[in-house]
This record gives sequence, C-alpha cells and structure tokens, in this order.
Amino acid sequence: MVGEGNTLYEDKGKGCSPNLCWRLPLSQKAKKKTTDAQGKSDEVAACQIEVEVKDDKGMLETEENPSRHANGVCSLFEKMEVDIIKDPILQPVTSDIAKRCADLPDVIVRLFKNVDTLEEARNRLHALAKDIKDSCLLIEDEKLWVAVHDTVREAAVSFRGQKVFSLKAHSELKKWPERDHLHKCQEIYLPWCYMDYLPDKLESSELQTLALENQNSSYMQIPDSFFEETRELKVLDISGMHCTPKPPKSLGFLKNLTALCLFYCLLEDIAIVGELKNLQILNLSKSNIQELPREIGQLHQLRLLDLDRCSNLKVIPPKVISSLKRLEELYMRSGFVNWDIEGNTNASLRELGDLQYLISIDLPVPDAQLWPVDLFLAKLERFRIFVGDRSWDGNYDSKRLKLKLNRTLQSDDGVKMLL
Repeated sequence: MVGEGNTLYEDKGKGCSPNLCWRLPLSQKAKKKTTDAQGKSDEVAACQIEVEVKDDKGMLETEENPSRHANGVCSLFEKMEVDIIKDPILQPVTSDIAKRCADLPDVIVRLFKNVDTLEEARNRLHALAKDIKDSCLLIEDEKLWVAVHDTVREAAVSFRGQKVFSLKAHSELKKWPERDHLHKCQEIYLPWCYMDYLPDKLESSELQTLALENQNSSYMQIPDSFFEETRELKVLDISGMHCTPKPPKSLGFLKNLTALCLFYCLLEDIAIVGELKNLQILNLSKSNIQELPREIGQLHQLRLLDLDRCSNLKVIPPKVISSLKRLEELYMRSGFVNWDIEGNTNASLRELGDLQYLISIDLPVPDAQLWPVDLFLAKLERFRIFVGDRSWDGNYDSKRLKLKLNRTLQSDDGVKMLL
C-alpha cells in the first residue's frame, strides 16, 4: 500500500492483506533526469515506492524475508535501499515531496470512513497509487514494489513532529521515546525491529496506530498492562510476539480497534479478541493457533479473516464462521482442513453459504465429499479453491479452481456451477 494526499493502490492480480491488514519489497532503480542552473543534465536515482500486494488482500511481503509482515500503515516507510540524494539542487524537490507525504500514515485509518465494503476501500487504494505514480513518486515494475527515498521518508517523519515515532525495518530499538513524546504520539512504527524490552505500560493516550513487530530470535512477551493507556488505538500489529497462554489482559480495553494483526504469533486462548466488537480486520496468519474460540463469532463487524498458513489449526467450532455476517474476505490457504459435513463437531462448508457479502476466498477442501452439493458461492469475485488436493502452489491467479473429484457432478452441483 502506498499513498499521497488522499488516494490508494493495490495489484489486481496479486492483491495485500489490507488485506488492508497488509505487506512490501524493492526492485529496479528508476532513473530520472534533472537539470541544474547551468542547464547540465544529470541522472539520479528517482525516489521509489515499492509494493507487492499479495492475494488481493493488501498484504505485502518481501521475497528476501517472507516472514516479514508489515501492515499497510507502516510498510511505506519500511524498505530504504536508495542512497540519500545529497545534491542541493534536489533538496527543494524532496522537501516538497515530503510535505505531501507527511500524512501518509493516516491513510489506513481513513480507509473505512464513508465506505461500505472492503472493495470500496481497495478502490481508494488504487486511486491513491495512481496519483502517486502520476506524481513520479511511484515506480512500477512487474513485481509492483514500492519504495520511498530515505530523504523523503526522514523529511516526512520530521513534518509529523512528535506525532510519529518510527524506525526503519530491522533496526535496533535501543531506547523507547521519553514520556512527553509518547503522550503526543499518534503513530508508532517498529517494523520487524530488535527490541530488548517493552515497558510495563505504554503511556500514549493519543496513539491510534501501533506496529510492534518483533524481529528477535526469541518471541517477546507483552506485559499484561501494556495497552491500558492506549485506548484510542484503531490499528494494532504485534506480529512475532509471545501471546500464550493468553494475550495481555489490557488488549480488552481497545474498544476502538478496527484492525488487529497477530501474524506469526505464539497463540493459545484468544477468546479476549471477541471483546473487540468494532474489529473489521483480523489477521492470524502463520500463527500456531490450534482452535478458533467461539467468541470470534461475536465479531459482527468483521470484514476480513486471515487464517493463511495456520497449519496447527484443527478446530473451528460450528456456527462461528456463519456468525460473521459482514465477512467479505476469508483466507485459509495451507491451513484448516478439518471440515465436518454435518457441522456437529467442527465447522461445515455449508456455513459459507450464510455469508452473503463474501466476495474473496482462499479455501483448501481435502475431499470433494465435504463440499455440499447445493453450496454455490454466487458472489465470489476472487477465489482460489482447491478441492480434493491439499497441495498449494505459489500461483496467485485471482480466480483459480483446482479439482480432484471422487464423485459425479450433478447439473446443480455447486462445484460444477463454480466451473
């Protein structure tokens, strides 16, 4: 995800994850000609904004480090691989760019304002990326990466003043900001950073966005009282954290939270997440969760649920999925496969038929017998459904149906209608 002004972007073929909940890498360096006062032409590396959007979800991820996950809010400032432009001729240009980029971190929070669906928010993302590209801030290649120049990034952060605390990806956090700074902070971005400790309580009452992604070799435990003074949070990413046996108790205070990312976390009992009634995006991908609690069914505003690569997930209680009436996108690639035909002890595929807003799904079904004959997901716009085959390759076609059947298809068979 990238942004300038009041607009946004994402690739139709590969999505993202955001998903407004969301990921990014870098590729070719663009050359741009500039002319000095004497009319001499020079080629400089243009500022790049690199982004690869995965699976139409807004989830971005780097090839160098597939486990690195960054939500769309902080990913714009993550990867800086261009040398800082020091030519004084370019300083007014980079300064102007930085001023226009200064409010970019707010974009993700505004995505859901005055929109009814994720698709509308995604369209805003597309429009924003186009505007940035037209302004020569976005360089596209076949991988659709985006990057921003160090000079622009640093200036943008400086224009935000004490409202933002941000480090580059894979940096070392040596010291947390002073209390006065934290009290004024509205956004904190620590994308896959090395951290020695977390404060017992994050005293940041105005904080709205927190990306706290742990790059340490060992999982880090979040203190129980950590979120007590951050009740205005709307977007929270605590990827790579140790949340067992339960997430911190203070997580339940975050009643305004709309997006929660627990990517690559150690999880056991996450029933407390069911208390976050305003949650619209929940990312549990690549976590070790074994059972989705019944309380998740209380998230009636949830629009996106990401269970990708949750290979330990064995139990989804009946009626939990069908309770998520607003769900628009469901991702279960290389994850849950224990579907119950009757829905007595585990979730049934038939529950998907109750999701009238569902338009995007990744779904593995190990046996064609599990697919109800009368189940037809008529509104799907993007899907990758593998029936009778557990293998999942890296093909990211937006519409893909892979079948290995052990039954004859009837004329009204839901699988045949998908074909």
